[in-house]
Amino acid sequence: MLLPSTMPSIYDSFEFDSYRLLQKYRKRLAVVNSYTDKLRALSDEALKKEADKVTKHFDIKNEKRVNYLFAITREVTYRLLGKFQYDVQVLGGFAALDRNAVQMSTGSGKTITLILPVVAFGFMHKGVHVLTVNDYLSERDWEETHVVYDWFGLTSSYVNNDMKTETKRASLIVILPIAPMQR
Repeated sequence: MLLPSTMPSIYDSFEFDSYRLLQKYRKRLAVVNSYTDKLRALSDEALKKEADKVTKHFDIKNEKRVNYLFAITREVTYRLLGKFQYDVQVLGGFAALDRNAVQMSTGSGKTITLILPVVAFGFMHKGVHVLTVNDYLSERDWEETHVVYDWFGLTSSYVNNDMKTETKRASLIVILPIAPMQR
């Protein structure tokens, strides 16, 4: 049976929802970008004070605080890792924060993209698990990013399949464990 071309398809509703979300994230991205120069001018101590203020009574539902935390996290990532999340990576961070699946190609910066929502979720004090596809990536990603989590006072660890059970358990208790997916 052929459907009339004027009848909306299920795909149209998905595209519309995705478009609306992207527009929302772009507005939030503009806010994050507006803080860049201000935060870049701060000393390390002043940046730490700003971070302490925003995280003291952090509420993930408060978009203003989340936007500002993303901007601070972006600046901290730049200072500690020498990497600045591109706009598309910040958009991916917002999508992940809203618990959406985010598909990114190889080499597009998934590791530093996830720093943004992981830090935000970390301040919810419920724990965050970041899954990778293998042991190598879990250790590599943790080695690269743990300095950012440490800067915010968040505990982090990684888990490998060849670790002893006790070590794995201890690693999973921390707020931000990074582990490979089990097969």
